[in-house]
Amino acid sequence: MAEEFLLAAEKSIDLAFKPRTCLPGDDITQHITNVTQKLRLGAGLVATCDNRVVSTNAGVLRYRPPNRYWLDFNHKRYKPALEDGVVGMIVDRNAEFYRVDIGSSSYATLGMLAFDGASKRNRPNLQPGTLVYCRVVRATKDLDACVTCEAPSHLAKKDWMTGLAIYGELVGGYVLKTSIGLAKT
Repeated sequence: MAEEFLLAAEKSIDLAFKPRTCLPGDDITQHITNVTQKLRLGAGLVATCDNRVVSTNAGVLRYRPPNRYWLDFNHKRYKPALEDGVVGMIVDRNAEFYRVDIGSSSYATLGMLAFDGASKRNRPNLQPGTLVYCRVVRATKDLDACVTCEAPSHLAKKDWMTGLAIYGELVGGYVLKTSIGLAKT
């Protein structure tokens, strides 16, 4: 049984892959076609209409078994991705939502009731300049990101008022700006 598992794993993993430097416009199809499953392309790679894979940035081609490829490059701005945990600063508020600066090209939206245990009568009163730890629940290239301070369904939900919630207002401490590469490690 263990041998069968190892044989199946060996067939689904690209053993010949070696990280390589790519420039924008490089055709890297021949370097990533040894995978039996459908390819999953990440940052810096795009599939063309004629079934070729082309790099869009300069960076190092990376691989994660069984079928994920991406370019590792120096990002200038954060690009929100689904389920990312982010620290943001409240920059504006209105009756229904907060505008949150998460370091991306546009502000994210945080609903007034997007906190565990929040209701219309019992909700946080966050002022501009307040820091919050939240997670991205919607990230598209055409719309502003949407964040929430509610715990995902697989985690225990703690009320925001108790201070035991995973996501919510950050009190005390320091905030430092770092590069995207340093934040990923």
